[in-house]
Amino acid sequence: MNARRRLAGWVLGATLAAAGPVAANARHFTSTYESAVLPAGRHEVEASTTWRVGRDGVYSRLDQRGELEFGVTDSLLT
Repeated sequence: MNARRRLAGWVLGATLAAAGPVAANARHFTSTYESAVLPAGRHEVEASTTWRVGRDGVYSRLDQRGELEFGVTDSLLT
């Protein structure tokens, strides 16, 4: 058990050491999609998770979404 904790500590430490700086844009409207056009050649990765519960707790689910945006030109985003 002690060896597993040490291994987990090493994996966590290596992951945090390898992580680079991150940045995010402010979202003004959380319920609607909002996107600014990126400059040509820039990219952005976005991940979001939404927890959905309904019918007095009868069901519960997580909706997960991953998105990659790429600026083709200064006025075109894909």
